[in-house]
Amino acid sequence: MKKILSATLALAMTLSLLPAAFAAGGTAYASTQAVEVDGKKVEFQMYALKDAAGNPTNYVKLRDVAHVLNGTKAQFSVGYDGSISVTTGQPYADAGGEMTTPYSGDRAYRDGSGSVKVNGQSASLESIILTDDAGGDYTYFKLRDLGSALGFKVDWTADRGVFIETGGASQPTAPASDGKLTLDQLQGIWHAEGDDTVIDLIISGNQITECRHVIGSDYVNYILNTGTITDFQSDYTPKDSVDETKTYPYAIFWSGTHERWGKGDLEPKKYSVTVTPDNPVSAGGYGYLGAYYIDEVDLENNRIGFKYMEDLLKKVEYRRHYEYTKASSSPVYDMYVADLKEAKENNPYNKYPTYVKFPKVPDFGGIFGLTDHANHGKLEYGSWMDPAWVDMMNELNDELASISDITIYTYKSADAGGYDKLLEMERQYIEILKVCGFKSEMAQTALGGRGHYYTNKEGTSVSFNWQKPSGYQIFPPALSISVQSTR
Repeated sequence: MKKILSATLALAMTLSLLPAAFAAGGTAYASTQAVEVDGKKVEFQMYALKDAAGNPTNYVKLRDVAHVLNGTKAQFSVGYDGSISVTTGQPYADAGGEMTTPYSGDRAYRDGSGSVKVNGQSASLESIILTDDAGGDYTYFKLRDLGSALGFKVDWTADRGVFIETGGASQPTAPASDGKLTLDQLQGIWHAEGDDTVIDLIISGNQITECRHVIGSDYVNYILNTGTITDFQSDYTPKDSVDETKTYPYAIFWSGTHERWGKGDLEPKKYSVTVTPDNPVSAGGYGYLGAYYIDEVDLENNRIGFKYMEDLLKKVEYRRHYEYTKASSSPVYDMYVADLKEAKENNPYNKYPTYVKFPKVPDFGGIFGLTDHANHGKLEYGSWMDPAWVDMMNELNDELASISDITIYTYKSADAGGYDKLLEMERQYIEILKVCGFKSEMAQTALGGRGHYYTNKEGTSVSFNWQKPSGYQIFPPALSISVQSTR
């Protein structure tokens, strides 16, 4: 029997409530499903088996589940010592490849026969095996078997669909003082609506997700903060605040990622974030990010008040207050996931090849099948050219390259089938640039003149220059495209 690699261990997940009978081997059908995990929707890349009546049972990789549940009371580690081994209560270390599959489309499967150990004891779990194109085996098990064996709840309702409940946080622990709010009491989804912002705040174990949809802004569409809670304090007085005597009942500190998805952006911009009691403000690229300060608590009515801080004149002013209500769903986060998925599917960069050096600039030669003759920005000697002039221009190009991130790509009309065809390609390419978010503008050139440029939000400019025959100079026309990072 082929050894199952620990990096590709997988555990299957069933979404049906009734057992199903399957053949000993056959076809596993690709199936992507959203599962609610402690109130937060998570999209898994699954495979489904169908019974004789066509009813599907879905399966998901073990390491995907371990990755998602890490940091909760249901966390578990995964290993391989001749058989798949799972240890509950232990943190999971990502092995790479989580939340992805090494294949796509429907796959053949066979029944699995390998043993599984949970906390050192053999567990009776049905399994199937899928094999990738390189011959690597991937073992899958049923989700309800996993929930029963590892101690977390798997269920289904009409309004929630399939959901997992892990039982709350594993760490960090809440303040020990009697009568104080605990982090366990903050588990779940909290929803707030402001004048221009709607927010979902999701706390699952020691993982925190805040998703804001900004309404009516010309600059920002979504803000997403995701990370790990590093500290939870009571009676906290922020440092360097406008009112240095202000004490908040509770404070949550976190580290992770801050994303801003601006109007017209093809994808969110990401920044690393760390906020601690000693450094409660973290620069996030745009403005400042701070810890979450709880200034009102009304658990009887499932309401909590949060304040956020911003850095103004090197002082922290607490000027944003939102009233959160406990919720059973996360509409803002779900809308963000759906919009992001649609944006990725419609991303024009998925339709066109891009330059290796400039991954946000469509590759003219790759689109039209032409060869770049620029020799990395160096002019080539030709019978019509004065070698001294070529050397001078190459020295100028070298000097420009030393003070700016610029690359010149040159395409000959002879390769395109003539000057008119290359000119038409230029027109089409400009339209592609516009589709990819480039805007037309006039700017001063490196030589002091004025030139027509196309620039994007990433700070990259594209300009065009035609080499045409004139006077005694006889050579085929060529188009040079200059691409430069302006930041």
